[in-house]
Amino acid sequence: MKRSAKPLYPQMNLSLFNMPATATPEGQQNELTIALRELLISAAEAKSEQPGN
Repeated sequence: MKRSAKPLYPQMNLSLFNMPATATPEGQQNELTIALRELLISAAEAKSEQPGN
């Protein structure tokens, strides 16, 4: 069996089913969506800039 050359990183899988449903106003939902998108892009860029990637 061939092992991956990349190191493995632990991943947390959190259950979302036992969280109460909440209503978010439309404007705030849009702001949260944009903030999440920017956060994910920044994380991907930081990961790609690491040595060895």
